[in-house]
Amino acid sequence: MKRILLFLLFSLAAQAQNAALDSICIEYKLEHGLFLVSQHNKYGLIDSLGNSIAPIIYDDMDNAKKWHFAYLPFEGTDYITVNKGGKIGLMDKTGKLIVPTAYEDIKIKSNLSLIITKSEEGMRLLDLEGKPLSLFYDWMDFSGTYIVVRKKNKYGYVNPRGKITLPICYDKAMDFRSYDMYTQDYAITTLGDKKGFIHKSGSVVVPPIYDEIEPDFRTPYIRIRLDGKYGVIDRAGTVLVSPDYEEMELNFEQGYALIYHYRDSLPKALKNRLYGAVNFQNKPTLAPIYNQIFHSPTSHKDLAILSTKTGVGLANPKTGQIIAPPIFMTIEDEYLDEYGIAILIQAREKNISREYYSELQRNYYAHKNPGPNNLTALLKNPEAYQYGAVDREGNILVPSTYQHVELIRGYGYEYPVTFFKAQTYDNKEVAYDLKGKQVVAAKYDKVQPLYKGVDKQLGYVIVKQNDQFGLVNSKGKILIPITYDYITQTPSGLLQVTKDKKKGLMNLKGKIVLPLGYDQLINDWYQPDLIKIEQDNTYGMLKVNRTAQTVQHIISSDYSAITPAIHKEKNELLFFIVKKDQYYGLYSPQGTLVCPPIYDNITDYNGGKYALVYKDNQVGLLKMDGTFAFPLQTYTNFRYNQANGIWTLYLDENKFTIEE
Repeated sequence: MKRILLFLLFSLAAQAQNAALDSICIEYKLEHGLFLVSQHNKYGLIDSLGNSIAPIIYDDMDNAKKWHFAYLPFEGTDYITVNKGGKIGLMDKTGKLIVPTAYEDIKIKSNLSLIITKSEEGMRLLDLEGKPLSLFYDWMDFSGTYIVVRKKNKYGYVNPRGKITLPICYDKAMDFRSYDMYTQDYAITTLGDKKGFIHKSGSVVVPPIYDEIEPDFRTPYIRIRLDGKYGVIDRAGTVLVSPDYEEMELNFEQGYALIYHYRDSLPKALKNRLYGAVNFQNKPTLAPIYNQIFHSPTSHKDLAILSTKTGVGLANPKTGQIIAPPIFMTIEDEYLDEYGIAILIQAREKNISREYYSELQRNYYAHKNPGPNNLTALLKNPEAYQYGAVDREGNILVPSTYQHVELIRGYGYEYPVTFFKAQTYDNKEVAYDLKGKQVVAAKYDKVQPLYKGVDKQLGYVIVKQNDQFGLVNSKGKILIPITYDYITQTPSGLLQVTKDKKKGLMNLKGKIVLPLGYDQLINDWYQPDLIKIEQDNTYGMLKVNRTAQTVQHIISSDYSAITPAIHKEKNELLFFIVKKDQYYGLYSPQGTLVCPPIYDNITDYNGGKYALVYKDNQVGLLKMDGTFAFPLQTYTNFRYNQANGIWTLYLDENKFTIEE
């Protein structure tokens, strides 16, 4: 460790008066403002002014020699261990020796104001004034807010006042901490070969009657073992699951335990386990017949995947309810958490087992030959599968009669909805709502949902038949005839319809709100109330009333370009820049003409509500009422501060400001 000579801390005058101090070295600075110093292999303390706090007479202080300055066990406390003649004492930050140098070892628990000392007579508990609080014991150590003690190879507990709170009769007494040092309210005790546990108050919760107790009390459930069998108790000692099971894994959050045993005459390996479940009401819920019971707390909630040689299924291990029997090749569970829905997939060929399918899948993704039957086609052929869907209560939402089922989000501007899209084996698509009601029959080539207001329910469906598009409602009634080349929903909520390469707009009732005759309709998600229209290379702008589902022309279709200026951070429309005959003009956000196309260029700047206009190598700042905030100037430098809405004009050596 780097040592610093003491004269670096003091003035030359102080050195002249204390020349004898030149050989004193500062070892390190303690957190309470003192410096550990050494001289001739002895240690002492000084303060920041060089005043002596503790004389330099100790063989060691703060375990400096033992730890070689790499680890300071008492750093951050107000107490320092001192060693003199091989005996340990304790000093406070004022230099007062509160425990004399008479002990072999000292442990301190500053938050309890307690000290444990070790001497030839044994170990003893003291307060921070050095006053004895307990008798001598063979051994003692801090355990949470209590102290574990040993006398004649028997263990017990004393409280911070030194009073015995648990008789010294146990063969072993554990700490009030888990394996990862988490402080807890319980500690395990051992008597003979039996275990129990106590509360930190000193009360015996469970006497030593079990062979094994899980030493982690952070959860309300504790696994125990008795006569080679496992069970579950709670922190009050109540038996929740009788110790009747060979092996057990707990699922604390969902209130059940996985139990398992090994297949007869097979080695005790993971692949030979058979799993079941028992809930914390001591009721077996799933028989131990499954290869695996898999639960994901992030996606399954109270459900789990069951796996057997023949297939996978879905169950509630707490109640034992079988949601889907284990006959499926796979289960898509990504929607279980959010929607409580599982997609079920099985092979149409009933002779294809889950085990064979899994092996086939592994070989396929490893690019290996799957075998003599060459069933790689099974993985590629969509007609080889049967899809269906169930909810978390086991209700069939979509029957397992389709070649594909997926959960589709119908994206509207504000309220996306979800519905099922199922595909038949003759390539027709069917729509189901989330309650399992079929809303569109299997007679269309494509179906696509739309949102229906704030209730987020399936309201309308775009359908495709024979390359023509139309619209039906949730009852299957046709609202827009299936005669259009294309229909899509815009961010405004209106429908863009196309026929003979011309586009228009309809509302959800099938009423035309913009006649078909436009080449392009551009409606962006960040400004859903605006639609830019293009016709014969000229542009205009519409404003949408989404409540009434109507449109209004706010900029006529007279311009070769229209560009909305948007405040990117606030997503706020600032103004419109229009172009005609190579010149630029300006419209307000409401569609009011601010100035006709007379400028060489117009731009926005850094989110400002005023526009920079350029003409004949001059630039000015134009407000939305058509007047200039700064008139056209040559070689003008503008800056805009978004935080305070202030424009600054730098002109020659002058600076001018204006607030929007």
